[in-house]
Amino acid sequence: MIPRLLGRQAQQLAQWFPVVSITGPRQSGKSTMAKAIFPDYDYVNLENPETRKAAIDDPWDSFVSAHPNSSWMRLNTPQLCFP
Repeated sequence: MIPRLLGRQAQQLAQWFPVVSITGPRQSGKSTMAKAIFPDYDYVNLENPETRKAAIDDPWDSFVSAHPNSSWMRLNTPQLCFP
């Protein structure tokens, strides 16, 4: 992986804010960087139709409760939940 200067900044921001958004063009390494700098976070890919449906239909019982040991999540493509 190419070292990213923004990785350190994202880690610092995550100490202050409940949500840190990493945006950029497709295939530019956003998810790879997020997985590297936040290795203890659960990774949830909302491109998976079943996962996305669970997040939309019943966000608490079928989505958040599926990750009971994690207070942190990395969401990939959350915009798909908001048509």
